[in-house]
Amino acid sequence: NNGEFTDNAEGAEPELAYKPKKQLRTSADYCHPNSLEQNAKGGAGGRKLLLKTLPPVCSAPDIGVQWEVPDLEKRKTMNAMLLAGVALPTASLAGPFFKFLYPPGGGGDNRPQPARDILGADIKAGDWLKAHPQPGARDLAQGLKGDPTYLITAPDGASLMGYGLNAVCTHLGCVVPWVPAENQFICPCHNSHYNNEGKVLRGPAPLPLALAHADVGDNGTVFFAPWTETDFRTNTDPWWA
Repeated sequence: NNGEFTDNAEGAEPELAYKPKKQLRTSADYCHPNSLEQNAKGGAGGRKLLLKTLPPVCSAPDIGVQWEVPDLEKRKTMNAMLLAGVALPTASLAGPFFKFLYPPGGGGDNRPQPARDILGADIKAGDWLKAHPQPGARDLAQGLKGDPTYLITAPDGASLMGYGLNAVCTHLGCVVPWVPAENQFICPCHNSHYNNEGKVLRGPAPLPLALAHADVGDNGTVFFAPWTETDFRTNTDPWWA
């Protein structure tokens, strides 16, 4: 179909001549001549064993393919974008993580703030002492920055102590309950113990409970104010200030 067949003179055995219409390339166009000679020697019986001999040593034709070299600058840009994509969410998580581990502070700004009860109403010293008359009672109120803070009834039962104790544990921020039977603050989370003044008796809490001034105003309202002077329990600077 790609060529034509022709006959010889009349009476003679026809000789078929194949005349291709277009030239077809063969492996010889791309193979080393020595390899073709080895293939042409043939095998037993004079038959050429082109399929049984080793294939010719051929080389790929030069078809003008241009191999593309990777762009180093583009790769650097992609690496920088990948790094930024990982760094930004990691940084956003790092802040809350370290805030969780760092001992929470108990103070607010330098202005006194009224102590409030469970309903958010300002605490009056007289009303509080009527409700908590037991000497040495320690009961929770809302203190600076809204932190739970213990108001302490004086030993005479007729007044309040001049300081309050922030109830936030200095280990991991749990609210530490007062246990009258033990005369201690005992954290239920990891069993840290504080004495009745908030000083650490047993860890893992690393620091004492934060102090706040507790003063009674002219109208009888109880106020909390930041404690910035020396901690009387440890004779050191206040860690929360």
